[in-house]
Amino acid sequence: MLTFRDATADQAGLISHIYATSWRKTYRGHIAQHYLDRLPDEYWVPSIRSWLSLYLLPDTMRQGIGGKLLEEVIRLMQLDGYEKFYLWAIDGNEIADGFYRKHGFLRTDDAVDYKIGGEPVRDVRYTRVLPSA
Repeated sequence: MLTFRDATADQAGLISHIYATSWRKTYRGHIAQHYLDRLPDEYWVPSIRSWLSLYLLPDTMRQGIGGKLLEEVIRLMQLDGYEKFYLWAIDGNEIADGFYRKHGFLRTDDAVDYKIGGEPVRDVRYTRVLPSA
C-alpha cells in the first residue's frame, strides 16, 4: 500500500537526488549526454519550494507508482477547486507521452523551445480537464 505525505524541507536533498537520477535515465537521447553526465544530485536543492514535478527513481518505474502519485495530485487539486491541469514534457519522450495520455491528458500544439547543455530542447504542453470533486 502506498502512502502519500507532504515533503519536508529536510528532504530536499533526497528529492533532488531522485530528480537527477531520473533525468539521467529518462532524458538520455533527449538532452545532451554531456549535460546529464555532469548533473549533480544536489542540483535542485535550492529551487525545491512550491512547484510540482513528478519523478521516480528508474528502478521504481513501470510499477504503477507514478500513476498513483499523479492521481493523488489530481485529487488534491480537485479538492482545492482546480478545473484544469496542464504540464510540460519533452517532445519525443514517448514514455511520458503514453503515460500522460493514459491518465487522460491531451497533447496540445503549445510548445516552448530552450537549450540545455547548449543543445535545443522542446517541451510540449498536455492538458486535462478535472471533474468536480
